Amino acid sequence: MLQRRDQASAYGPWRALVRSRFSREIMGPLLDLLPPDAPMGRPEFLTTVRGTRTLDEGLARLRAEPERIAAELAALGSSRALPEWMHDLAEADHAALDRMSMAFRAYHDIAVAPFWQRISAAVHGEIAIRRRIMAEQGVEGLLATLHPSVRWHSPVLEIPSADAAEIRLDGQGLLLAPSFFLWPNVDSHRSCAARDQPLQLAFPVALDAVSFRTTVRGMQTEGDTALPSLLGRTRAAALEAIATGTTTSELGRRLGVTPAAASQHAAVLRAAGLVITRRQGTSVLHSITPLGTELVGGCRPAADRPA
Repeated sequence: MLQRRDQASAYGPWRALVRSRFSREIMGPLLDLLPPDAPMGRPEFLTTVRGTRTLDEGLARLRAEPERIAAELAALGSSRALPEWMHDLAEADHAALDRMSMAFRAYHDIAVAPFWQRISAAVHGEIAIRRRIMAEQGVEGLLATLHPSVRWHSPVLEIPSADAAEIRLDGQGLLLAPSFFLWPNVDSHRSCAARDQPLQLAFPVALDAVSFRTTVRGMQTEGDTALPSLLGRTRAAALEAIATGTTTSELGRRLGVTPAAASQHAAVLRAAGLVITRRQGTSVLHSITPLGTELVGGCRPAADRPA
């Protein structure tokens, strides 16, 4: 997405900041692995490392699968010329693996980490919306509202695709993956290395340009400092997480704290009139109040607030 000129407007603030800090010397391997003119020729190991929660876990998993890397790079080499270091990577050369890992880490530090709270809030907010649609409208309502280009005609889900191939799930399932860096497209993908895994359908966290720009508003800075200064970093993160609606257990996971600690943070915010709490089935759901919304908005830089 950083390289795509057609997304300059939607991702403008993020692109400007990341481009100003991009080091071709260190992060160049990522440009070799994912050139902008070959979107369908990407190695699957870049996007289908499942069962990991951190960058370190993902890179460790990749290093433990040299056969997969070799097979996917061989397939890639049949359609375009590969630089020498990628041939070394296919042979599980330690220096090449280190170079790839360093590129990933460096890029993550400038393109993802500074915005992680905003990205996480957007994705979790989309998950919360999808859960409510599922509860109110069932599976058919969920599939029918994923994206304007995705159409549900039971029992067929029509997804835009370059090859227009028909895929039969045969009970293997469909994994829905809300994505922050995909707007305005959808992307269906099934790993060649794991044909027994569900088909993955990635879709953007916002369906229209206005909603998306609202989501990425303020990404010209590395994060807001006023709210953490007022409430403390963890409690500020809790209030922004609750702004999208969350249960106590979800809040704990997003903050990286225990459910008991998350409940305590929510209680303090509730006592201050910033959130409300209600029981929904077996869960406790926290929502932000108008006062809380004003506080979150008022502590953002002027460029980050709605006009």
